[in-house]
Amino acid sequence: MKEDVIMGASQTPWQTACDLHTTLSAGGTFPAVPVPPPVAHLPREHDEYAIGVFGPPTGLDVNYARFVGADVMVTSRRPAVLVGDLNFLAGYALGSIATQHRARRKARRMAEPQWRPWPMAHTLVTTHRIWCEIVGNEWKNFNYDAALGMRLTDDNALVMYYPEPVPPVRLAGTWAPWIAVAVAHLKFGPAAEFHQKWLTKFRTPARMSL
Repeated sequence: MKEDVIMGASQTPWQTACDLHTTLSAGGTFPAVPVPPPVAHLPREHDEYAIGVFGPPTGLDVNYARFVGADVMVTSRRPAVLVGDLNFLAGYALGSIATQHRARRKARRMAEPQWRPWPMAHTLVTTHRIWCEIVGNEWKNFNYDAALGMRLTDDNALVMYYPEPVPPVRLAGTWAPWIAVAVAHLKFGPAAEFHQKWLTKFRTPARMSL
């Protein structure tokens, strides 16, 4: 009989992710998990159900970030009026130019696309998508079928890529590997390891606990 997968409270998240990969590779399935009121109102398709809930009240946290640029403004705080001799004024002017140049370079670096975290309240993982609630009751969802690709980073964060103009999504934290394994199998099925080579690290329980 195929074994269903339940997020075990007696194991570390990493060990649970290893067990999840082993079971799903053998054809196991996900049971539905209870959906608490904060996420119960989210729409779902007729064959879609929840397999993991993170954040309050479960106490299981996931970190959320997007790879985006930002608008950065450079302001000048120099005095409107300066009093002094010519040497002083010339030196101040040169220093001010150098300071502004450094500020503009720093602003350009800060404006470039990079991983920018957002505070997140709840995360709902279903058989079709991931729902993320940004603090302030703003919900975003990321469908597995629409993803162009995914990977597990060296620090065990899940990154998913979508067509333009949707920026990449990054989920980190101790339960990110479990979510990564789940998403890979939901997108690619029992042969997920053939498509996502990083899944090989979940073949056997790792000695390192997250």
